[in-house]
Amino acid sequence: AVPKYQDGLARSYMNLAGFLRDAGDAAGAREASSKAITRYEALVAAQPGVPDYQYGLAVSYDNMGVVLRDAGDSDGAREASDKAIMRYEALVAAQPGVPLYQDGLASSYNNLGHVLRAASDAAGEREAYGKAITLREPLVAAYPAVPNYQHGLAVSYMNLGAVLHDAGDSDGAGKAYAKAIMRYEALVAAQPGVRDYQKELASTHFNLGLILRASYKTEGALAAFQRAGEVVVPGTRVATDLPGLIRETQAEVATSKRLAAVVRGEETPRDNAERLTFAQMCYDRGLHAAATRLWSEALEAEPKVGEDRQAQHRYNAACAAALAASAAGNTPTLPSPIEGEEKKGNSPVEGEAKKLDEAGRAALRERARGWLEAEVEVWAKLLDRAGKPNPIGRLLGAPDRDGIRKTLEHWKTDSDLAGVRGEGIDGLPEGEREAWRTLWGRVDELLAKAVEEKAAPVDDSGKRENDGKGPAVPIER
Repeated sequence: AVPKYQDGLARSYMNLAGFLRDAGDAAGAREASSKAITRYEALVAAQPGVPDYQYGLAVSYDNMGVVLRDAGDSDGAREASDKAIMRYEALVAAQPGVPLYQDGLASSYNNLGHVLRAASDAAGEREAYGKAITLREPLVAAYPAVPNYQHGLAVSYMNLGAVLHDAGDSDGAGKAYAKAIMRYEALVAAQPGVRDYQKELASTHFNLGLILRASYKTEGALAAFQRAGEVVVPGTRVATDLPGLIRETQAEVATSKRLAAVVRGEETPRDNAERLTFAQMCYDRGLHAAATRLWSEALEAEPKVGEDRQAQHRYNAACAAALAASAAGNTPTLPSPIEGEEKKGNSPVEGEAKKLDEAGRAALRERARGWLEAEVEVWAKLLDRAGKPNPIGRLLGAPDRDGIRKTLEHWKTDSDLAGVRGEGIDGLPEGEREAWRTLWGRVDELLAKAVEEKAAPVDDSGKRENDGKGPAVPIER
């Protein structure tokens, strides 16, 4: 057999595999990839010193990994990706000055990251994207005018940002997205007609906006969403979600600018609905004493607010009061709980913490217990009626027996109440312990009653809040 012809046939199978994959013919793509691998394996065995055959085999295994991943064969995809990486690493070691091999190895690591994502191996996925970036940074530095290298690096940073975002590492994800954006912006400026560059730039700005919004950096989030809107490709998920997100974030920017003044008592909410919004914002930022005050004012101004079984404002107020009464509750959970205040050197939380002596903490615990006791009575009445037809109650959001059970079980595990539940009660002043144990005993009685006749499960447990978080938008790989 003539090697040149064998090589040409193998390349044809490799190209056919890509065409069939794009056309949605997974079985055909797999068969074509397998034939390409068979041809290249024979060529490499016969002439192991020819780099082009080694390269062709590496590309074929890489393509096979993608095909198998798309088909849901994680084990097969991982095996094919590992074989591709092994071939590429041998080529790079033998000829480190060939950028084609370095780029191929980086692409294989990037594809391995996608395989590991499908297998829910976040640590391995992060490592794979990191290796792709390590290989691509020098390529971009040495060949800044090659768009494919710039694009590959942008994609790797985008994917790293996505895995960090999903893992809750907002700071790391934000930095990765920022580096991806820098590359994508340069690509779009140089080649504004490339649709994929615009689509991926919009997705990256969108993801960065989600992170900034969840971190209460609403002005930065709004800027990211607006930039995404300037380059978004119609018909994509980002295009669908952006208008609503921009409107919501614009409202949050306006509200956030007044938050510090409301917390310090320098400004009053316009109405009870806004008071409830500020209360939730304070709770989300770790400003628990301020949240307690605002929820208390809202409940006093409009008692029926506490009866809302969906929002559960009274329960949330109790959680805020319990946290404010604890030592940990006097410290914000974020470095800059109110956007812009870190520049002024103000910290309303620190001021509140200094004012809270033991008597103040006891008063907060008493208020928390009072709200929880009121909640217990409401749930007890609803539990008595849970087995009876009650269409009006359904319309008002009243849960069934199983929903009540799930809600009370949430009480037993909610970390907000850890300081006034179980072992936490032992650390309270002696005069408070009996009342708290009585409360939790009542909760246990209701739980026991709720499990007697479990109804069909419903999703009706825990606090109701919208934190603005969302999943990262992955690049179409």
